[in-house]
Amino acid sequence: SLRNSRLIRGLRFDDTPVVQELLQKKERVGILFPSVDSIELAEAPAHLESLVVIDGTWREAKKILYLSPRLGEIPHYAFTPEKPSNYRIRKEPKDDYISTIEATVAALRILDKDPTKYSQLLSLFDRMVDRQVDFIQLNRLAGTAAPPSRLDTRNFNYLNQILFVMSPVERLKILGEFTPGQRTGLESIARHLFGIENIHSQEILVIPV
Repeated sequence: SLRNSRLIRGLRFDDTPVVQELLQKKERVGILFPSVDSIELAEAPAHLESLVVIDGTWREAKKILYLSPRLGEIPHYAFTPEKPSNYRIRKEPKDDYISTIEATVAALRILDKDPTKYSQLLSLFDRMVDRQVDFIQLNRLAGTAAPPSRLDTRNFNYLNQILFVMSPVERLKILGEFTPGQRTGLESIARHLFGIENIHSQEILVIPV
């Protein structure tokens, strides 16, 4: 979703071509990570042309840097987020820690000196978080006994049964037993996945064509 970006997968990077390339121009490269000697990102030189973002959990990110010591030769940059993370599906280690995509957007806005750019990336992120929260609500349905790895599949099938197999009377009876939060999750998923605007309709539900 971000132009001019590259995704490099792995855990050890010292001997990879991309790191060798970055080290040859390390005075124009920065790593976004709040290490002990990191520099305030707003003070980055104007000629900075590449920003490396370490993705993963905080433990994984630290491990990557530990296993790739040559990344320590490249200046590290950090900043203080203006607001808490919207990553509501995972607890961050500290209140001022944010997700990778939020940090990337914030960093690029600082470097570009434009607080409004890259909003589409955050919109995609927020939609992903909202959708996952909806599925979490589904996973809290009364009587759910499936193991965690199968909860989404089990509840997706259950949602399909409620919407398109049960009669309107049966559907409304089941919905009446859900909590407001569960109903909100069902309504959101039905709308986004099936285009169903009113799961409380007294008519048979049909997926819009």
